Amino acid sequence: MLILSLIVMLFTSAYIVFRRRDVLSLYLLATCISLIIMFTGVITNVAKIGGLRQESIKLLFLSPSIQKYLRDLPITLGKIGFAVAIGRFLFPYFLNMIALECTMIPFLRRNKKVLGFLLFIPPLLFLIYYFPNIFRIVVKGRFKLLVSMIYISRIWILIYILAAISVLIIEYRSITVSHFKKDFRYIIFGTIGLAALYALYAVQDPAQIYNIFIEEYISIASLTYINSKLTRLGFLLLLIFVVFFLILGNFGLITYTASNYIEYENERRLKRKFNNRSLGVSVFAHSMKNQLLETKVLDKRIRRELNRDKPDIEKVKDMALHLEDNHKNMLNQLNRLYSSLRDDTVKLAFTDLNQVVEDASIKYQAESGGIPIVLELSKDMKTIGDYDKLLDGVYNLIKNSEEAHSTNVVIRTYTERLFNVIEVSDDGCGMKKKEIKHIFEPFETKKSTSTNWGLGLYFLHHNVKKHYGRILVKSKIGEGTTISIYLPRYYHGGRKGER
Repeated sequence: MLILSLIVMLFTSAYIVFRRRDVLSLYLLATCISLIIMFTGVITNVAKIGGLRQESIKLLFLSPSIQKYLRDLPITLGKIGFAVAIGRFLFPYFLNMIALECTMIPFLRRNKKVLGFLLFIPPLLFLIYYFPNIFRIVVKGRFKLLVSMIYISRIWILIYILAAISVLIIEYRSITVSHFKKDFRYIIFGTIGLAALYALYAVQDPAQIYNIFIEEYISIASLTYINSKLTRLGFLLLLIFVVFFLILGNFGLITYTASNYIEYENERRLKRKFNNRSLGVSVFAHSMKNQLLETKVLDKRIRRELNRDKPDIEKVKDMALHLEDNHKNMLNQLNRLYSSLRDDTVKLAFTDLNQVVEDASIKYQAESGGIPIVLELSKDMKTIGDYDKLLDGVYNLIKNSEEAHSTNVVIRTYTERLFNVIEVSDDGCGMKKKEIKHIFEPFETKKSTSTNWGLGLYFLHHNVKKHYGRILVKSKIGEGTTISIYLPRYYHGGRKGER
């Protein structure tokens, strides 16, 4: 089973590397690799010890031939012990780095680099102590020191593991957004599963490998999986324990990695769709054709009315205004499309999101004002962002609500841990789940393409990602839609400004 665990961990590590490319994935990868290194040292050491029961051979190696191969490898006990030491002391460190990367506790977040450096000092000292040549010099004739270091290292490991798991659990309990909580749950599963497997095998101290024939080590702690006193029931429970946490750990890591990879692939898919010339040109041409046809129809109606003996001037004025609006809309769409294609950057500056919301509301009321807007704004909604792009995004959400036959729109701003949130809710017609998956696709719209080209939500999604933010959508048919924009908060330092 230890061999199987090693194979599964190798697969998980390769999967993380292939699918993810962020800091958290690197720490997850380093944690898996640390476990693999420790497993490799432990399993090679046990293979060389020999004298195992049949159950233990199956649990560890799957077959006697694998044990024989590892037993005959020309590798010294010093190298085996130091491999165990590397994995054994780096695993708790990287587990804590995962916790620091995930936490949004202000103190830990602000001092992440300093804490990471301080956390690395103990494992570095342990690795120096357990380096074979140094180890022999330091412990020569000092058996009490040797035994004391075994217990000290175990206490240190326990403290580090409990600290990392505690920070992760505190973070999980602090998350209030169900979508984020679900994603974080997989990290919890993964780390707890790996930590349980690590705890089972970390009982093997490198000193017990360097000095395997010292009789007193048997009383300190013999390996659980080769203990001659282990009953068949105990062996079965041990097997269940290993399988359960092996599945739990790898399920958590693989599921979390896959979920983020799916999101990344969705973004790439949206970008590919937008960059697809044939799609863009065809939709653009179709939209322009519809608007030009509408303009042509209005022009004919005006001419026909004016050619009458007694033209209705008021009717002509209405059609002329309609024609003007149509031209204005067409020009705005063209300008917007051209501007978005020409300028793909965001201009980051100190931005008050409340001001963005208020100005977007004023803009909408000035241009159409079709539905009432209720603002529920929180204090201190500062961020670093592109004011114009954010305003354009909120304005388009209001317009979408109007076109969804809403009777009112509520825009809220509030803080969620390290994020500022703009939430736009309406009571319109709502959407089905399968429709929500496609709303951010370019040129995706159910509205009349003579006035809407389906680019608003695509540009909103694209710009929010440029701000390192996220968008969540909730909608039900007949009950309305809520779109939440999560943007990183602006932190201005000092105790009074702590959040």
